[in-house]
Amino acid sequence: MARRCLLAGCLLLVAAGHVPAAQVRLDALRSPILFRGDASTAYRDPAAVCDGDWFRLFFTLVRIEGGRPYSYLAWSKSRDLVSWSAPVILTPRDRGLNYGSPGNVVRFGDEWVLCLQTYPRPNGEKYGNASCRLWTMRSKDLEKWGAPELLRVKGPDVPQEKMGRMIDPFLLADKDEPGKWWCLFKQNGVSRSWSRDLKTWSFAGHAPAGENACVVVDADEYVLFHSPANGVGVKRSKELTLWRDEGVFTLGQREWPWAQGRLTGGFVLDLRRDPRVGQALMFFHGSDFPEEDPRGGFDTFASIGLAWSGDLKTWSWPVGKSPANPVAFQYTEGQSAPRGEVRDPCVIREGDTFYLTFTMWPFRNREERFLSEPNQGGSPGIALYASKDLKTWTFSNWLVKASELPENCPFKNRFWAPEIHKINGKFYLIFTADNWLKGEYNPSGAWGSAGYSFIGVSDSVTGPYAHITYVEGGTCDMTLFGDGDGQVYAVKPKGNLYIQKIDLGLLGKGRVAWAGKEEMIVPFGNADIGLPASPEYLEGPWLEKIGARYYLFYAEIYKDKAFPELSGYRTGVAYADQVQGPWQKDSRGQVFFGGHLAVFDGPDGGKWFSYRWEKDSRARGRLCFDPVAIDARGHVQASETVVGQVR
Repeated sequence: MARRCLLAGCLLLVAAGHVPAAQVRLDALRSPILFRGDASTAYRDPAAVCDGDWFRLFFTLVRIEGGRPYSYLAWSKSRDLVSWSAPVILTPRDRGLNYGSPGNVVRFGDEWVLCLQTYPRPNGEKYGNASCRLWTMRSKDLEKWGAPELLRVKGPDVPQEKMGRMIDPFLLADKDEPGKWWCLFKQNGVSRSWSRDLKTWSFAGHAPAGENACVVVDADEYVLFHSPANGVGVKRSKELTLWRDEGVFTLGQREWPWAQGRLTGGFVLDLRRDPRVGQALMFFHGSDFPEEDPRGGFDTFASIGLAWSGDLKTWSWPVGKSPANPVAFQYTEGQSAPRGEVRDPCVIREGDTFYLTFTMWPFRNREERFLSEPNQGGSPGIALYASKDLKTWTFSNWLVKASELPENCPFKNRFWAPEIHKINGKFYLIFTADNWLKGEYNPSGAWGSAGYSFIGVSDSVTGPYAHITYVEGGTCDMTLFGDGDGQVYAVKPKGNLYIQKIDLGLLGKGRVAWAGKEEMIVPFGNADIGLPASPEYLEGPWLEKIGARYYLFYAEIYKDKAFPELSGYRTGVAYADQVQGPWQKDSRGQVFFGGHLAVFDGPDGGKWFSYRWEKDSRARGRLCFDPVAIDARGHVQASETVVGQVR
């Protein structure tokens, strides 16, 4: 699938008296990733235009719907390249068309013209079939677009069915002849046709190159950016016919987990003469896995990134720095003195901000001797903290505060293992709590030995979380997982790990419903993997889909002194190709020292996890972050680097 490139410059409105927007600070970008793909979404083929205050990014949006991929043309806008609006889809849901791969947007007369392709895959084809064609759409304001019109780049007399398979259009104003336009497209290398009205075209030949052609003018030369098998290729020419090859570059692909499969689709927006930016911006996409990898990489796990250059040769990009473990995190909310120890840390990324919640001190069960203390001697509630870099954290707000709850509230105390999950566009807060004042205030009429499970819902990660509801049949440390097909699952630790579908659609009415049977999926005993030692039980599960595979992480406590290599609080993992199994434990029994983790989108765009340090007494209980490393077999790598070090 292809795409790319943009207008050779930013079409500013200064001639009309428009005051340019403020300076764009590229150093404010924390990550090269603008849009991160996942197991059900791919962002591909970016093309951008700058119009006054706004950067507008057009791209192919692929969604897995009902188990099948659908492609759309979508767009988003930003004033600063950091914060982007939610994508807006412009084209219909139709696998027989599959619009996408916007080439670029140009100004023609009093209209904007966008070129794009269709990429039909009606019968489940891996790639677009022989009926792929090129199209244009027109707009007065860059937001409301007319219906696609066929680009007859082979000439007006060539029937559509005789045009041949063609993808990745790009419109280019001739640098030497005003009024003459070129359309470059992928067919037999890079083909070209010319027109004076963008409607009547004459075919002019082709030249060797990859897909996703994008051309900017640099001095007296055309510079062609194109997509070979991997990376961004560069060619230069005086007249679009004879091209001088200048090689291929791959930006930071070697260090980017989210682009290990392929880096491609480079689109250059040349803003070197724009005083707000002063750089040429390259939008591109990278995939976690190769296109043929069953874990994903074409219809899933493709992400749009950004780099920039002052000379079109040397490129830069945001470099996220991994925080040293353990992180220098302390909190004072609800405490008599600053505390650094955390339990059950959960991080979720929303936009360019990381949010952290965790079990706060005191970590106690209900004890009569402490009931006279604030909050009956238990946790003060559930607090939320925010960071742009995983290093510097600030208090955001209380999600649940014990002292503000009525005496008979069933979730007034404990507040263990809070997690936030974004599922189907909503944020769900799940935690374990009970009421220590009177037994009858609790859901079952008695204090829970480990509390009860509650879930609330919000439209925002910061809350407020409404309709906090008791989950009958839930457990302490229960976690949630939203699959790409819209189904939601709960994983329940009860010594072993169990899974069951859960319906959260009735939360607004104070109800949570179970669907289907509860199934045991991972036993705590290690007889199934032939290890002589087993943990006491499993807790703190976290289910994540990475590529096409499911990963179920869990905490485990080993106490058998005969096997010191397995002693302590560890993390294990099991793997499955379907969410309900069968699940296979990692044969090592554990993958690192430390536990009760949460997986999130990290600063480099790859998957990271948060956890508390357990390896030794130097920093026990302190907050840590590390990348999730997956080897070629799809197994989680276990090493000191993954565990983290005091560094």
